[in-house]
Amino acid sequence: MEIRDMDPRVEFHEGEEAPPPGTRIASIIRWGLLALALLAAGATSMMALGWIGSEARAGVMYHCPMHPTVVSDREADCPICGMDLVPIQGGGEGAHKHDHAHTHAHDEDEELRRVADAIGAKPGQWICPMESCAFVRDHEGTCEVCGMALVQVPEEGAAPRRPVPGMTDVTISPERLARIGVRTSRAERGTLSATVRTVGFVEPAEDRRHRVQARFSGWAERLSVAEVGARVAAGDPLVTIYSPELYQAQLDYLNARQWGGPMRKAARRRLELLGISPREIATIERRGAPLETLVLRAPADGHVIAKGVTAGTRIEPDTVLFEIADLSSVWVHAELFSRDVGRVRAGAHANFRTQDGSVLEGEVALVHPTVDPTTRTTRVRILLPNPELRLRPGMFGDVHLEAEAIEGTIVPRDAVIEAGEHDYVLVARGGGRFSPRAVRILGRNSESVAVEGVSPGERVVTSAGFFIDSESRLRSALVNLGGEGQEHPPVSGHAHEGH
Repeated sequence: MEIRDMDPRVEFHEGEEAPPPGTRIASIIRWGLLALALLAAGATSMMALGWIGSEARAGVMYHCPMHPTVVSDREADCPICGMDLVPIQGGGEGAHKHDHAHTHAHDEDEELRRVADAIGAKPGQWICPMESCAFVRDHEGTCEVCGMALVQVPEEGAAPRRPVPGMTDVTISPERLARIGVRTSRAERGTLSATVRTVGFVEPAEDRRHRVQARFSGWAERLSVAEVGARVAAGDPLVTIYSPELYQAQLDYLNARQWGGPMRKAARRRLELLGISPREIATIERRGAPLETLVLRAPADGHVIAKGVTAGTRIEPDTVLFEIADLSSVWVHAELFSRDVGRVRAGAHANFRTQDGSVLEGEVALVHPTVDPTTRTTRVRILLPNPELRLRPGMFGDVHLEAEAIEGTIVPRDAVIEAGEHDYVLVARGGGRFSPRAVRILGRNSESVAVEGVSPGERVVTSAGFFIDSESRLRSALVNLGGEGQEHPPVSGHAHEGH
């Protein structure tokens, strides 16, 4: 190493010395590296925020060929069927349009019809959803090319398939189906039995009820009928009344008889308006003196169902003394839900089943034009003969009403899941694949339901539907997460056999 003598002419202050050689170059390199690090950090942040590089990242998007709504920005497995996601042709903006189109306008039936047309399959046959397999059979099974479950080509004019929000198609292995005990039933085109079942209660017929009231004020001196429930005949005495007002009216009539003419007629008419019978007026005329008390009598045959007077009670014209009802014919009031109101007509046959097993037959007399604001039901009045008094007011029982028949697709009642906002069924599509299907209920009886939204010949789940329902909702949640760009975890036990 060469040693140079310091220039004696360079003077250094005490504590100072010359920087080592290469210090300036090292400083430039250090600042350059710091600037590159800052640039790299800024670029990474902008890419994460999507300010740059979005076109490159959106260049390749992946989706499931069987479930096009499953879209991801990376390679993954479909959470529904386990198939590998494949690149979407066009990528980028086209991928987002593809996802939007399938989310909002994709119709599975149309897609199946398109594939069927491409491979020459007919409605009712079973095909592989993968167009490249071109596999067709006349019955359900699995594709011999890729192993996927075959699906049936929908018939032309088949009922539209409406999805159920929050649910998606699921595929379950045969072993698991056997363990959970899934059973299905075939939907049939038919006529729903024309019977509506509801509950009703007995009331006295309004046109056979009578109220007993006095047309004058006074006091009840003696009761001839002292208890509710007593049976009376027309003309039987009910109560004896003393009335100063009535006593004075009788005196006026006796005095007017001496004058004759209009005064006599007016006085007699007054007694008639106060409720005095012609026989009692004749008694007054024969005696020549007023009656101190008046007996009120039953206006018709029946039973006393209400009593509002006791001995010694002061009465007024608005006091209801007795209420008498003829129970030889009664009314049964039944409640109908809005879905059944349009099927029941006045004059329809009806029967009332009591708790002791008795069945009485009658007919619908009236379907009320109003709805109860509390129960949201419409009342139906049924007229029933009751000669033996087997029906008593207040009695409850089952009501069966003859209703108009409903034609449509009939499924077992256990197949329909009523979840408040949506009514739906689980359609078995073969190969362990199930599709939730929204339906509209047209009518029902004790065993079957007429629905709109299921085609005749399709099979619907009638037992263990809870497990399939839960699986469908779980898969749908995973699909929704995947729609936000997250990777779908593979579903064990249901993967596509060909992968």
